[in-house]
Amino acid sequence: MKISRKDFLKTGALSLLGASSLMHLQCITTQRNDSLRNMTDSALSELTDSHKKILWHASLAPSGHNSQPWTVHLAGRDRWIIGTDRTRWLPAVDPENRETMLSLGAFMENLRISAGLFGLRVKEKIISSNPESDKIIEVKLSGDSPSGTQEKILSDLKKRRTLRKNHKLSAISSEHLTSLFHEVEDLAHYYPLQSKTGQFLSRETVNANRIQTGRDDAMEELSRWIRWNRFEIEKYRNGITPASMEISGISRWYVETFYSGKDVMTEEFRNRTVAMAEEQVARTGGWIVINSAGNDVKSLINCGGIFQKIFLRARKFGIALHPMTQILEEAQSGKKLSGFSGLKGNPQFILRAGYVESYPEPESPRMPFESFLRTV
Repeated sequence: MKISRKDFLKTGALSLLGASSLMHLQCITTQRNDSLRNMTDSALSELTDSHKKILWHASLAPSGHNSQPWTVHLAGRDRWIIGTDRTRWLPAVDPENRETMLSLGAFMENLRISAGLFGLRVKEKIISSNPESDKIIEVKLSGDSPSGTQEKILSDLKKRRTLRKNHKLSAISSEHLTSLFHEVEDLAHYYPLQSKTGQFLSRETVNANRIQTGRDDAMEELSRWIRWNRFEIEKYRNGITPASMEISGISRWYVETFYSGKDVMTEEFRNRTVAMAEEQVARTGGWIVINSAGNDVKSLINCGGIFQKIFLRARKFGIALHPMTQILEEAQSGKKLSGFSGLKGNPQFILRAGYVESYPEPESPRMPFESFLRTV
């Protein structure tokens, strides 16, 4: 049977697509929000260059489908109200905004780091216990004018990225785990691939992917957040891109040229997603599970900050992290997880973790910080 060139290229492209396109893929970043048109010049003019840089570095945080859900309401130059934009929520895979709050925690960790480097102290207060509120955290900045910044740390913020390919099978060393989990040891745990818990997480991650790819609502949501070509990337400046999915060469050209949202809904795409999940979980050094103290907004935001701390530390040890939390998104899988005796705590993140030979630069241009600014 003859195979057309188009079908041949499509098969090659699909071989590089997979579970990594379901959740927590880092990529490129949204068209200017209509609310920005209502932003007064006086509100923007109050922000110094340092304030603007703090906001931009904070926005380099990871988020599900790279939706970048955070907003910043300007109550003054040094008083901000942090919240989320419901148009960037993910109701199919995150109906209770659990992951949205975790993303907000990662945003806050970046904000604290960058503010400190610019000589400003951050005082924060949770002002809403409702994860669907558009105003969650009050932030007050104080301090003298900065005397300089630590470019190395700012570089770490800019270079953080998710890696799904080329993980080594060797376990993460105890020395590196000690550094990764410094000050968060009680909430972060590592399970080697061949351990009982590691094998359980691998098996159930594949099962959860199979369940999720069978859900039309989840796949439709995913299809809305994939930016297949340069035009869409520049128009929306958010979502998942071929570069963030680590598609390269002729396969990347093919999907950028021919793919659209309807391809995500095909049986072929869904089957390849599950097959890729099977390949990924079999090739890594193990799993990192990050727990929260509870399921309330404050606990989730704190957990998101812990996740970001670990992520920012991983690169210098040549450790790749790949969030695969479909188990937590699917009720059937979640029941198995809660009933598994080898896993303690209150899991919020499940990460593939493995050494990599090289750490490529991130594919993560971000939405302009003005796009998530609001007036109170």
